[in-house]
Amino acid sequence: MSLTDTLAGIVGAAHVVTDPDVLEGRSVDHTGRYRGHASMLVRPGSADEVSAVLHACRDAGAYATVQGGRTSLVAGTVPEHDDVLELIDARASALTAEHVGVSAPVAGGWQLLIELAGDTDQTERLADALEDARVSGEPAVGVDIGAQQRLWQVRESVAEVLGVHGPPLKFDVSLPLSAIAGFAADSAELVTKHAPDAIPVLFGHIGEGNLHLNVVRCGPDAERQLYSAMMELIVRRGGNVSSEHGIGTRKRDYVSMSRTEADIAAMRAVKAAFDPTGYLNPAVLFG
Repeated sequence: MSLTDTLAGIVGAAHVVTDPDVLEGRSVDHTGRYRGHASMLVRPGSADEVSAVLHACRDAGAYATVQGGRTSLVAGTVPEHDDVLELIDARASALTAEHVGVSAPVAGGWQLLIELAGDTDQTERLADALEDARVSGEPAVGVDIGAQQRLWQVRESVAEVLGVHGPPLKFDVSLPLSAIAGFAADSAELVTKHAPDAIPVLFGHIGEGNLHLNVVRCGPDAERQLYSAMMELIVRRGGNVSSEHGIGTRKRDYVSMSRTEADIAAMRAVKAAFDPTGYLNPAVLFG
């Protein structure tokens, strides 16, 4: 019996898909930039079916890549082996104004969105926090729900406009707060050097030091020159080459830049404990 027939017997024939068009759509990550290959798509409907499918794949020597919401930005859900608060820079504001018609509520090179929650009005507390801050003008304050939503519009519209010039090249990183300003300047200079036609767009969760640097209008040739240089810059600034979007296949060669040998050995041990034959997500991190 073939693996396809075995899996159909577990989840039902309707839930084992081999249509090339469907598989092509499932072999690309959320950015549209990274693609792979799959032999079939299996949709188990219960924990028992998941277990049975994985056992069948292991016994058949077939690799399996697990997909959830498929929002990976570093090829973390792309099969390779025929498997089964925010901070916004002025470039982001300009793009949302140009392509979505959502203008920034304040002027300046950066916008810092601050949201406070409590049982009482937090306006005075926010004013006290901003008293010694260097700002380019009067801050925009959203007291009611409608005003608050308008302030968030620019941030929420950024993702919509990033693909205007094709799939963006994404650098999801974490940095010490003290290094963010320097990284912003250095990364923009690095992009200009290696990809003169590209546009760096920086935003992220500044309270946690998690930043999303998106480079739009960056072709494959420019990416090859830029990627390693950007990883090195991140490490020099005391950062981690990955923050909340994982390692995937795109960053697996750079893990050792921000993780010790002991860290990596521990991760490999955990991987081996749960997947001793190495058939699960073989292309991701420890391929």
